Amino acid sequence: MPDAVPFDPAAYAVVLGPSAVGLRPDLEDGAARFVEAFLVPWKAVEEGDEFEPGSAIASVSWRLVRYSAVQDAGQDPIVFADSVSGDLLETTRILFDEEGELRDFAGAAGSDLLYFTSLSVEDGYDFFRVAVELLEHVIEQYGGGCFGAAYYRDQMPRLELERALRDRGFARIEDERLFFVSLELKRPRLPNDRCE
Repeated sequence: MPDAVPFDPAAYAVVLGPSAVGLRPDLEDGAARFVEAFLVPWKAVEEGDEFEPGSAIASVSWRLVRYSAVQDAGQDPIVFADSVSGDLLETTRILFDEEGELRDFAGAAGSDLLYFTSLSVEDGYDFFRVAVELLEHVIEQYGGGCFGAAYYRDQMPRLELERALRDRGFARIEDERLFFVSLELKRPRLPNDRCE
């Protein structure tokens, strides 16, 4: 296997993908907004090139799930999650008890959840280094007001992704396919090194 392309986090920018939300979004759009971001070289951004998803070396997508908005609308979090996706339904079933309250392990700082739906890195790049940087970026930039972050594991485990999740403090919840980190907890700092 050839050596990975050198990766210097300072040489890249995160570009949010286009998304549209109605002026008066329905509950699903307002309480479980889908966001996609691409990791692209700063050079392309500074030169003002039109962003092309094909120029990205990695992408990550997530939903910001606002359970408080769901409960304020009088809906059960489980029923709401089922209307969004089967994976979010399973995640919500694990995080909430039968009364609709967060389980103890989930913490209590915030009412939202960063729910990661995918993370991919182009071949030739060090998956672990890029994935760790992207996960930490999303948590730091978009995790305010969130009690935690979660990733519901793929049918076929991706060991390189699980390694990156664990590095950021995520832990597998018992025998479930859910990886979760309470955002009340401190995560290990990222190394300050530049290029390897």
